[in-house]
Amino acid sequence: MIQAALLDFGVKREEFDIIPFPINRPEYILQYAPKDATFFMSICDKWGEEKKKILEDLGVKVEVLWNRPEEEKGTTATEVRSKIVCNLPWSHLVPRTTYEYVVTHGLDERIKRLTEEEMLEEKEQQEKERRENTLQEKEEEANV
Repeated sequence: MIQAALLDFGVKREEFDIIPFPINRPEYILQYAPKDATFFMSICDKWGEEKKKILEDLGVKVEVLWNRPEEEKGTTATEVRSKIVCNLPWSHLVPRTTYEYVVTHGLDERIKRLTEEEMLEEKEQQEKERRENTLQEKEEEANV
């Protein structure tokens, strides 16, 4: 998706590489990216600040392109996924090639299915907690 979007926006293929970037496992980052690279990023929330610190702790050069308040963040993946789940229009929120990739590969349907599964699991957990609370209340009443 990223490669197609960059090409669609006129970035020449020889001007970029796409590499794994395991920010949640920073000990692996330098296995994919050179330590002398400059890591460009934007910051719009606490997670952005945390990512910056993670990179700085690795001893790499970090350049912040912009630091904006969260309300100026713009379109988020959460917003796009929410619109997909609710069957609302979302193609205007992403590059054309991203929309085409998501639909062609059935990722929109996968997002819907995973969200339904998460909601079902949450409902089951709530029901389990309700039953446990009811049982505990009955036990407490019996002990009184």
